[in-house]
Amino acid sequence: LRALGERMDLAVQTAQGLLRTLEAHGMVAQAGHGKPYELGSAVHLLARRWLSHQDLAALARGSALALANALRESVLVVELRGARLVALVNATVEQALNVRAECETFDRLHAMATGKVLLAFLEATAREKVLGQLGFEEQTEHTITSISAFREHLAQVQRDGYAESVEESVLGVTAMAVPLRSPSGRVEAALGMCAPLARWPAERRSELLSALRETARDIEERWREK
Repeated sequence: LRALGERMDLAVQTAQGLLRTLEAHGMVAQAGHGKPYELGSAVHLLARRWLSHQDLAALARGSALALANALRESVLVVELRGARLVALVNATVEQALNVRAECETFDRLHAMATGKVLLAFLEATAREKVLGQLGFEEQTEHTITSISAFREHLAQVQRDGYAESVEESVLGVTAMAVPLRSPSGRVEAALGMCAPLARWPAERRSELLSALRETARDIEERWREK
């Protein structure tokens, strides 16, 4: 403990308190009194989960890239971690007028198509916990800023099986997303695309939705074969 405290510039009592906290959460373990600390089972579990997510991303990347090239629009695969979205795959194409997923902040779940999908299919208790953390700030005049209205909107997303965001996060930007399910049927991630409003006519939306759903089925099949 003394050596650890010196390396971290901490008092021995502080280092001991931190180790006890880590031990309580299973992050470290001690074989016996006076024995050295080792990594705990929780660290190994986190490592397995991280590797699993990396596998999911690798298996989805080819299909997402193919969809981006076919649509000539940006495509992304994201998962929900806490109250933020994390990109597993971000596929972009170069053209004169393009929308990159980075233009949207991944903590604006209420204004993003991918965020809506992941919240809509989240277990009710977990969903309410996340909703309680969202500020529902107005990003544009089209943003849903009422939690009650957003709950109703999520119910509609769940019934429809997809979500749209039309200038809700950024003016001039549109997006659509569908769920990605694990072999057990649990929604693990969302597959989404974004495009400028100029390339979002009503007649194109059904085409985009069909393409997203077809690619989602392909990704889910790859996950099943993993």
